[in-house]
Amino acid sequence: MDTAFSPGLRRLAWLNIAVQAAFPLAVAFTPVMAGAGEQHFLQQPAPLSAQRTQVYTLGAGETAASVAKKFHLTLGQLREINEFRTFAHGLNGLRPGDEVDVPLMTAKDKKTASGTSTPPPSSDDSSASAQASDEQAQKVAGYASRAGSFLAGSAKSDAAASMARGMATGKAGGALQQWLGHFGTARVQLDADKNFSLKNSQFDLLMPLYDQGDNLVFTQGSLHRTDSRTQANLGTGIRHFYDAWMFGANTFIDYDLSRDHARAGVGLEYWRDFVKLGFNGYVHLTGWKDSPDLADYQERPANGWDIRGQAWVPSLPQLGGKLTYEQYYGSEVALFGVDNRQKNPHAITAGINYTPVPLITLGAEQRQGQSGKSDSRLTVDMNYQLGVPWRAQVDPAAVAAMRSLTGSRYDLVERNNNIVLEYRKKELIRLKTADLVTGYAGEQKSLDVSVTSKYGLERIDWDAAALSAAGGKIVQSGSDYAVVLPAYQATTQAVNTYTVSGVAVDTKGNRSERSDTQVTVQAPEVNKQHSTFTPASSALPADGKSTQVLTLTLRDENNQAVDMDVKDISLKNSTLKSAAVSALTRKSAGVYTVTVTAGTDNETVTLTPSVSGVTLSPARVTISSTTPVQAQSSISTDKTSYVSGADMTVKVTLKDAAGDAVTGATASLTTDAVKVANATLKAGSSWKDNGDGTYTGTYTAGAAGDSLKATVQLTDWSSKAESEAYAITAGAPVQAQSSISTDKTSYVSGADMTVKVTLKDAAGDAVTGATASLTTDAVKVANATLKAGSSWKDNGDGTYTGTYTAGAAGDSLKATVQLTDWSSKAESEAYAITAGAPVQAQSSISTDKTSYVSGADMTVKVTLKDAAGDAVTGATASLTTDAVKVANATLKAGSSWKDNGDGTYTGTYTAGAAGDSLKATVQLTDWSSKAESEAYAITAGAPVQAQSSISTDKTSYVSGADMTVKVTLKDAAGDAVTGATASLTTDAVKVANATLKAGSSWKDNGDGTYTGTYTAGAAGDSLKATVQLTDWSSKAESEAYAITAGTLTLSLSEGKVKVGDNITLTVNYVPNSSLSFSIDSVTDRQGKARTDSGDLLFDGKKIDEFKGSTDENGKLAVTLTDPDGIGVQTTIKVSVDGIQKETSVIYTVITSPDTDKANMWGHMPDTITTDGVTFVRPDLVSEQPGNAVKKSEANEIWSTYYFDGATAHCTLPTKENLLALYNNLGDVNAVYGWPKKVIYRSSTQVPGADGFHTNVDISTGRVNDLGGDAVSSLYVTCVK
Repeated sequence: MDTAFSPGLRRLAWLNIAVQAAFPLAVAFTPVMAGAGEQHFLQQPAPLSAQRTQVYTLGAGETAASVAKKFHLTLGQLREINEFRTFAHGLNGLRPGDEVDVPLMTAKDKKTASGTSTPPPSSDDSSASAQASDEQAQKVAGYASRAGSFLAGSAKSDAAASMARGMATGKAGGALQQWLGHFGTARVQLDADKNFSLKNSQFDLLMPLYDQGDNLVFTQGSLHRTDSRTQANLGTGIRHFYDAWMFGANTFIDYDLSRDHARAGVGLEYWRDFVKLGFNGYVHLTGWKDSPDLADYQERPANGWDIRGQAWVPSLPQLGGKLTYEQYYGSEVALFGVDNRQKNPHAITAGINYTPVPLITLGAEQRQGQSGKSDSRLTVDMNYQLGVPWRAQVDPAAVAAMRSLTGSRYDLVERNNNIVLEYRKKELIRLKTADLVTGYAGEQKSLDVSVTSKYGLERIDWDAAALSAAGGKIVQSGSDYAVVLPAYQATTQAVNTYTVSGVAVDTKGNRSERSDTQVTVQAPEVNKQHSTFTPASSALPADGKSTQVLTLTLRDENNQAVDMDVKDISLKNSTLKSAAVSALTRKSAGVYTVTVTAGTDNETVTLTPSVSGVTLSPARVTISSTTPVQAQSSISTDKTSYVSGADMTVKVTLKDAAGDAVTGATASLTTDAVKVANATLKAGSSWKDNGDGTYTGTYTAGAAGDSLKATVQLTDWSSKAESEAYAITAGAPVQAQSSISTDKTSYVSGADMTVKVTLKDAAGDAVTGATASLTTDAVKVANATLKAGSSWKDNGDGTYTGTYTAGAAGDSLKATVQLTDWSSKAESEAYAITAGAPVQAQSSISTDKTSYVSGADMTVKVTLKDAAGDAVTGATASLTTDAVKVANATLKAGSSWKDNGDGTYTGTYTAGAAGDSLKATVQLTDWSSKAESEAYAITAGAPVQAQSSISTDKTSYVSGADMTVKVTLKDAAGDAVTGATASLTTDAVKVANATLKAGSSWKDNGDGTYTGTYTAGAAGDSLKATVQLTDWSSKAESEAYAITAGTLTLSLSEGKVKVGDNITLTVNYVPNSSLSFSIDSVTDRQGKARTDSGDLLFDGKKIDEFKGSTDENGKLAVTLTDPDGIGVQTTIKVSVDGIQKETSVIYTVITSPDTDKANMWGHMPDTITTDGVTFVRPDLVSEQPGNAVKKSEANEIWSTYYFDGATAHCTLPTKENLLALYNNLGDVNAVYGWPKKVIYRSSTQVPGADGFHTNVDISTGRVNDLGGDAVSSLYVTCVK
C-alpha cells in the first residue's frame, strides 16, 4: 500500500537523520574542544595560592622577610601562599628550622635567586617548550584517537546518547562539585537514566573540624537515593598519622528519609602509601515497620559488617583495585534486592579503578554472593578536595600524590551508606496455649487455645506423638481444644510429662509460631476409704508351715486402681517371734500380696501399709497352737423369728478339747464352714473376733421358711454344730421381685386402662395389704390419670389392680412403680394411646380478646372434635406451627400447647406487629380447609415518662452498701411494659454517687418493673436516681436519699515489740476500699524526731511501695516490721474518703534500758546473775545527773567513773567476778546489749602497784592492769 507524505513531514525526517548522523561526531570531539579551552584557562595568570609550591626550610639567620625577598615575593604574597599553614609563632615569627611553602623554582629561577644573570634561552628551554608543545599535541592526538575509536566501532544511537548524557552530567557534576569544594572534600555521583532522571545520584562531603599536625578530626555527610529510598548519612571521625601509616576511627548515623529507618555504624581505618584497609559495623536503631515493597511483610535495617581493602600499583598509581567482604544477618536480608532475599547473606566484591586525574575515577566492580547471586556495575566518581587548586585536581601528575599517605589525608571514609534492609513476614496468625496442664489419668483438661488471625483460622496442626503413644489424645470441642491425659506410669524410669505442640494455619496457608504446652500426669492419690488390706483378721496354727496371703488393693477417690511401684509402698510389721513375712509382690494394677508364714510361737502379726503418706488399716494374723473342736464348739442366732430382709446376728463359739476359748480364728469361718439357712452374710460385713472365743457375724434374712437352722463345720471337723431352729416370714416388697403391667398394648384416648401391680419380697413371697403404698407418686402411668372415683384394689395374692383413663396420644409409653424405699423403678411393657381423628367441621379456634398491645400475651384456644362431636384429647402434637397460624403473633418463648382434657387446647402467643382484622387459623394435616377465629387487632405500646418511675429501697445508705433500684415502665395507657432491659443503659439510668454492682445487671420482673443492684459510693445528701429513655423529653426522678461514710477503725496485735518481731495492724472499713498509708512521725523515747532509724516495713515493703485495700468483708491485715530500727516510736496514719486515723508502734532495742530516762525505747536487762553474783547494768547520765563523766554509745549517754568515784558510788565486782561474767555468758554486749566502748572497773588491786586496779573488757575477756585509777574514766557495774 503506497502512502503519500507531505513535504513538511519529509523535511522534518531528513533533518532528524542529519542530526543523528552528526551527533556521534560532536560527542567524540567535545573533549578536544573542552581540553583546548581548559588549556587556554591554565595559561592564564593564576593566583599565588593556586601556584605549584615546594617546601623550604629556614636556615640560620633567615626570617620570613628574608625568605620572601629571596623568592621575589612580598611578605603579603608569602602569607597568601601559606594561608593553609599554621605557625606556632605566626608568619612573622618564623625561626631557623621552620618549614614554609614557596613557589616551585625552575633551574632558571634558582640561578636568578642565587644572583647569577639570566642567560639567553638555551636548548633546554627550547626542549621544555618543545616538550610542552608535544604534551599538548599528545592530548589532541588522544582526543582524536578516542573519536576515531568511537567512529571505527559500530556505535548505536543509544550509545551516543549515553555518552552525551555522561558528558552532560559530568560537566554538571564538576560544577556542583567545585561549589561543594568550598566546604571540604566532596564526591558527587550523578547517574542519569535515559529520561535524565537523577534518582540514583548521590554526593558525599568531608569537612575537617580540627587539623593539626598528626591529628585530623572531621565530619562526613552523604545524601543519596538508592533502591527508590532517599537516605542521609552523618558521621564524625578521627585520624592519627604516624611516619608511615595512619590509624583512624569513626562513627555514623544512617537515616532513611523515605521510610524512617535508622542505623548506627562504627568504623576503623588503616592506611599506608598505596594501601587502604577499613572495617565497618552496622547496627539497626529502629525496629520493624510495615514494608511498602511486600504485602504482609515488615522491614528494618539489617545488622552487619564489612572489610574493605584498596591498593594501587606504585609504578602506575592511576590503576588500582579493591576487594570487599560484607556480611549481614537476618532470616530475609535484601543484600541483592527485595526480590532476592537470603538468610545471613554475604558477598565478595572485586573491582578495578582508573583515575586519569584526581577529580575523576572510573571503576568496574563484580559482586558475588551466596546461592549464585551476583551483580556488576560501572562507576564514575568525582572527588573534589577543599583547598587544593583546580589545576592540581585536573593534573594527571597529581594522581601519584593521591596514593600517598599525605595526599589521602582528606579522603572520604569508605563504607556502605546504603541501609540494607531485613524483612520478615508479619505475624498474621498467632497461637497461644496454656504453658502447663496438669491432672490425673483420664481427665480432660483444656489447652486454653487462643488464636488471633488476620485471615481466619483453617486448622491447628498438633504434634503430640509421645502423648498419643502413652494413650492420651487431643479432642476438639467447638473452638476449644482439650487434652485427655493418659494413664500414669508407675515404673522408676517412666515418663509422665509430655510436650504438646501446635501450629495454627489460616485460610491462606500462613502458619503461626509453634506453641508448646507441657502436659504432666500427676500420680494418683491413694484413697483410704476405697483401698483395702484383706483379710483384716485371720488365724494360723503355730505349725511352722501354714501361710496366710494378705491382699493390698489400692484405689483412688473414684475407686479406680492406683498402680504404684512396690518400692513406694511401705509395709510396717510388728515385732516377730518365729513367724515370717514375705516381700510385697505386685500381682496386677493396684493389687499387691504379702505372705505370712506361721512359726511355732503364739503371736499376732500386725502389718500396716503406708503409701505416699497415707496409712491404711492394718491386717492382723493370729498364730496359735490351740485348735477348736466340734464337741466343745457351738453356733446360735440372736432370735427365733425374722422378717425377710432383716439383720440376723449369728454367734459362733470355738473351744479346744480342754474347753478353752480359741481366738484369732476368723479366717476359719468361711462361707463353706458357716451356713445360715435362707440367709446370706450381709454385704460389707465380716466375722468379728470378740477375743473370748466367740465370733459374731451379721446375716440378711432371705426367703420365708420354718424350722430353719444355722450350722458350723470347720475344715478338720467330722460333723457340724447346729443352732436352735428359727423362722423367716415375708418382708417388705422389693423392686427386683415386683412388677407392673397393663391389660392392653393399645388404647384410644379417653378409654379405660386396667393396670396391675405385683408386689413380692426379697424371697419372692407375695406381699399383701400394701394398697396405701400405691400412691400417685409411687405409680405413674404415662399419658393417663387414675379414673375419677376409682382406687387401687388388693386382690389378696400380692397383686393390685387400678383403673386409669387414657389421655394424650403417644407411643412407647410405660407404666412404672417405685415404692418409697426402692432405689429404682419397675416398668411395664410399652403401650400406645391413639386419639379419634378431629374434623374441621366440628372444630374451631378463638382468641381471648379482640384487641392487643404489641408485646402482650394472647391466649389462643383450639377446640378439636371428631365426626361424632366428641372431644378429641391428646392431640397437642398435631398443633404445629404449620397447623396453627396466629397473624402477627408468635408462640411465647418457653410456652407450648396445653391439653385441657376436654378437647380444648390453649396456647399463649406474644402479640407482634400492629395490625387490624387479623385472624388465627387452624388446619390439621388431613383437613381440606381451615377454621378461623374472629378478627382481632394489635396496637403498639411503648413506655412513657409520665407513667414510669424510679425508686430506691432506702433513703439512707452507708458507703459501700448495696442499693436496690427499681424502675417501673408503663405505656401511655398505664399498662406494664416488659422486655425493656436493653433500654436501661448507663446513659438511661443514673444513680447519684453509686455504680452498678460488679457482675450485676438489670432484671426484668415480668410485671413492668426492673430491679438493679448498685454499690453506694461517696457520701452525699439529697441524692437522686433518674431514668430517661432515648425518646423521652425529660427524666423521672426518685425520692432523695443520702450516703454516709463508713467507720474507719485501726487495731494492733501488739503496741510494743522487739526489733525484728512482727506487729499486725488490722484496718476495718467499707469493703473493697483503697487505703492510703503514711508515716506521721518517728520519735525516740524522749519525744525527739529521728531520721536515722531504719524503714518501717508494711508486708515487707517500704511505705512508698505499699498499697492496701480492704477485702469483701471490709478488712485489711498488714504485717509491720522494723528490722533496722534503733528503738523508736512510729506513728502511722491511714486515710480513706477524707477520714484519717492514727496509731503508733514501738520497736525496742537491746542496747537501751527500759527506763523513762533512756533516749531510745529498749529492753536491755537491768541485772545479770552468774555464779551467785548479780551485776547491775551501768547507769545512764540521766540517772546520775551529778556525774559529769560520760560516754556516748548506741544512741545512749552512759556514766563513767574514776576509781574513787566508782567505789563511792557502789560495791565494785572483783576481777574474778568480771571474768566469770564473760566466761559464763560470753560477749555481754552482743547478748545483753550492755555498753562496751570502754572497759569495766574491778575492785581488785594490781599487785605491788598502788593506785592501780585491774579493769576487764566484758565483751572480750581482756584484762588491763595498766590504767591508773585516776587516769581513765570507765564503765561501772555494781554487784549485789
